[in-house]
Amino acid sequence: MTETIPSIPPYGRQLFLCTNGNCAGSETVVGLLQHLHTLHRKHGRHRFSNPERVIHVPCGCLGVCTSGPIMVVYPDGVWYHQLDEAKLTRIYEEHLLEGKPVAEYIFHRHFPAGQEPAYAPHLRADEAADPLALAAEAAALEKEEERRIEAAQPIPDHVRAARARRQQRSQSPKSRS
Repeated sequence: MTETIPSIPPYGRQLFLCTNGNCAGSETVVGLLQHLHTLHRKHGRHRFSNPERVIHVPCGCLGVCTSGPIMVVYPDGVWYHQLDEAKLTRIYEEHLLEGKPVAEYIFHRHFPAGQEPAYAPHLRADEAADPLALAAEAAALEKEEERRIEAAQPIPDHVRAARARRQQRSQSPKSRS
């Protein structure tokens, strides 16, 4: 049996939001998760082709059990408390987009202030990834997967005939009267 090694497209940060319900009501957390989806889409951080994409993970108890909802931002190791939609929006815009943690909502850090790991290409010292190249690569991989699936399945005669007609139309010169 061959072992399949998983892969994941690049991403910038991962958010863990406590959904256990001890530190904050479940309905509050569900609203925050929906707000995160909205923020991801608004800022394009949900796209697999974006190396600065943000992954959020609803998780069980983070062990704080007070002053929630609690959210942790990795790889920064920054813990936020008492979240609501306004605070989450501010954290998203300042911390996740600009790389500046919002000090007044932080109650714990894994790294000293100012020494958080930089994640985004524009914040790192290395060369930025080209989003267009990443998108082209993702599209090529998708196309290759479609070809692989298509090659594994027999093509029905009516589909083969339609493809032949379409190809013939695209190759013949169009004349107008």
